Amino acid sequence: MSFEVVHNDKTILNLSARSDLHSRLLEIYPKIELHEVSAESSGIVVHGFLSGPNDVRTSTYKLFCYVNGRPVKDKLITRSVISSFGKVIEKGRFPQGVLFIQLPSSEVDINVHPTKSEVRFHSAYKVSELISSAISKMLENAPWIRAYDKKPFSNHKNDQKNNNTYNYRPTDASRVNPNYFQSEDQLRVLREIGQDYKQDNNIDKTPYVGSDEKITAQSQGDDIFSQKGFFGSLNIVGQINNLYIVCESQSGMVLIDQHAAHERVNYEKFKKQFETSTLQTQKFLFPEVIELTGAESTVVDDNIDLFSKMGFDLEKFGDWSYLLRCSPVILKNGDWHKIILDIIGELKENDAEKSVSDRIDLLIATIACHKSVTANQYLQTEKLQFLLDELDKTDLPHFCPHGRPVSKEFTFGEMEKLFKRT
Repeated sequence: MSFEVVHNDKTILNLSARSDLHSRLLEIYPKIELHEVSAESSGIVVHGFLSGPNDVRTSTYKLFCYVNGRPVKDKLITRSVISSFGKVIEKGRFPQGVLFIQLPSSEVDINVHPTKSEVRFHSAYKVSELISSAISKMLENAPWIRAYDKKPFSNHKNDQKNNNTYNYRPTDASRVNPNYFQSEDQLRVLREIGQDYKQDNNIDKTPYVGSDEKITAQSQGDDIFSQKGFFGSLNIVGQINNLYIVCESQSGMVLIDQHAAHERVNYEKFKKQFETSTLQTQKFLFPEVIELTGAESTVVDDNIDLFSKMGFDLEKFGDWSYLLRCSPVILKNGDWHKIILDIIGELKENDAEKSVSDRIDLLIATIACHKSVTANQYLQTEKLQFLLDELDKTDLPHFCPHGRPVSKEFTFGEMEKLFKRT
């Protein structure tokens, strides 16, 4: 069916006949890419099409919800959608698209509002969990990344077959910026990345040599890159501004924010430790004194159990001060005052609107941020490779825990247009 919407003699919509929902939505949302979401359980079906994290707005204006074919404005549905996307988009940003929920009429009350624009679910938790499940599956699959880009970059394998050699980039001291060691904290992070690198048993430990030297490929060399994920198989070109990793992919160039990538890796490692009760803590020989304001002290008092769960042993020391006697091992030699202040800031900003589990996620993300490499930190090529290999092991490698993108691809086609080669 085709139809036209006219308002004050102005055509708002002029839509041609379409045979399926997705084609119709492409007309309504012409400038964004929508991705299918679906889940079903206990007679409840969730289905729809939503934008990816790169196509978000500053309001929920273009997020539509239908229950049993009826358009509704339901806070539970909206909150569930926003919460599911909260892991990969920044605060104050909202996805676009449409979500349909089908369930037995006995499971929903439509007589909540005179216009029937609001509903009440009898099993609100089940509906919320199903929405979260549908969206989480879509986010983990990352359909906004081109299908062929998800495959490991295979140029290495072709080079091996042609030359039967590995070429390695030089890592001599002449390439090192003498000013890249900016602080003891940065030295600490670099040492820890190196230690993680040495302890990992799944990475090739072959030393890098000068660019003029070659190492003969072993017979199993062809399998090395086929075992890697997308990020790990990229060809590392170098590092710019001691912040971005420049890589070559099968379809173009990929820029990777090394801090965001390391944040994602550390976040998931620390979260796994927390969830499996394997979180390691360290006791201080001499406790650290943390001095706070009255408002900050109140936040600590209100969340003292949460701090304890995260490995922080804080003991009241005067009116507004605390003794920090223990902390997570992952934050050894950290700036404790700054770490505690950052955690307090997150709790203060989100305490009223977040559940306990959401606040724990915020704390883990804050800890991961302090653990990660920052701007102006040089990393040798093998350390960059290790970081990309670790990134492939995460559930959501394309976004940091705060919702910022980890990578940005520039296709050969886009670059050719930029330089007017097409």
